[in-house]
Amino acid sequence: MAKLSTRIETFTNERVENSIKQEKNMNTNNTLKEVTLTLIDNNINLEDNQRIVFQKKGVQTSNSLEDTKMNVIASGEVMTALTKHNEKVRAEVVNEDILDRTGREVMLKPIKLLSDPQLEWRVVETA
Repeated sequence: MAKLSTRIETFTNERVENSIKQEKNMNTNNTLKEVTLTLIDNNINLEDNQRIVFQKKGVQTSNSLEDTKMNVIASGEVMTALTKHNEKVRAEVVNEDILDRTGREVMLKPIKLLSDPQLEWRVVETA
């Protein structure tokens, strides 16, 4: 068994290290940052200028990037943008794979859920 003085020193060092870690976490969580959120439709039939479903620039937050994304989703803006994207873009674009196989023009199916694998979030800290 270690000497009492060694055990106290070890205990004290651990407490100091934990305090420093907590302070760093608090500073990280309270840091204001500016974020750009972009939702991209990665369907291969879409042109580059048709891929952006939703974009919000200049979102100022002290939350994590994931929390910020969830807050924007909860506002309803993203689903409104997805509905517009389905109506104005996906409803107008021919699914080339089906056209090649069958010779029939079939438009892209609308995306109903934000968890669809064709959608990709890009969250970038801008400041």
